[in-house]
Amino acid sequence: MTKYRTKSVVIEAVRFEYTLNGLKDLREFVGDSLGIITKARHPGARAEAEIITLEDGIKSQVAHVATEGDWIVKGIQGEFYPIKPDIFEETYELYLRASRMTTPTTTTVKCLNCGADIPGTIGELINIAPICEDCRRTRKKVKRGV
Repeated sequence: MTKYRTKSVVIEAVRFEYTLNGLKDLREFVGDSLGIITKARHPGARAEAEIITLEDGIKSQVAHVATEGDWIVKGIQGEFYPIKPDIFEETYELYLRASRMTTPTTTTVKCLNCGADIPGTIGELINIAPICEDCRRTRKKVKRGV
């Protein structure tokens, strides 16, 4: 069996909340891909929303139902589909777009020789060979025979 992993893609998503603002946000986000929204009257009932997806065909015979609390995701082709909260949490994380005004993100990498931490910003560390200054000095001394 061949294994695959997902490509890193930034997506848009809205959580289905059965509130005035939540329904407004869902309608604005999904547009014509939103079908009927229903909620039973018994205590503890959760609302359901029909989401028209690419798999529903030309006639848009809805087969995908989002339950209150599910995430509605906009896919890479502009399609929409519901995802259960636990799967969404395992699959996606909040994307914070980096601003030019933000402080550079600092991190550390391990030295290839001794394992020491080399601190720096991602921009600084991405273009260097991960060798700490001590190991660089030692290498120079060895090369010179000192």
